[in-house]
Amino acid sequence: MSSSTQVQKKKAESYPYVFPQNCQAYQSLLAETTTNIDSTSPFSRFWYGGKLDLAKVRLQTAPKPGDNLIKVAVRLVKNEGVLAAYSGLSASLLRQATYSTARFGVYEELKERMTKAGVQPSGIKLLGASMFAGAVGGLIGNPSDIVNIRMQNDKTLPKEQQRNYKHAIDGLIKITKDEGVSALLKVVLG
Repeated sequence: MSSSTQVQKKKAESYPYVFPQNCQAYQSLLAETTTNIDSTSPFSRFWYGGKLDLAKVRLQTAPKPGDNLIKVAVRLVKNEGVLAAYSGLSASLLRQATYSTARFGVYEELKERMTKAGVQPSGIKLLGASMFAGAVGGLIGNPSDIVNIRMQNDKTLPKEQQRNYKHAIDGLIKITKDEGVSALLKVVLG
């Protein structure tokens, strides 16, 4: 194994992706809609993630408390169909692309600048760098996060209040046009 392959493998191991593939409730919830999907493939994470993200948003925006994630996910698939579980997918992908790219990019740049003569910076310095990188990522990812939440919550609104964004870019354009650029930073600006 070449040294570059070893470095790549070590980097991959240093950014673990925790995913509850062995959780029994998780598997049984999604079994009816995931036939012929290899649960060990990276695609399965994408397949499962959309449903749980939408169910999470529906729980957070519910008018009355009391449901749990599994009940919401089952009701969502039963009432709106499997494809409804992926409403907001383009916004979710845009958010991940902007947030993760900015966060990892800023962190790696800061870490590289702090590394002197091959000596790794202290854990406290790396913690500060990661916090700053997360804040920058959050700021950059916020507009697509707003579109994502709106797209995922749209079907719970009365017909006359639904926004019906076609995709993430359509949502960004409509928000900017109808509400102004500051609406894309509502969570950041308060």
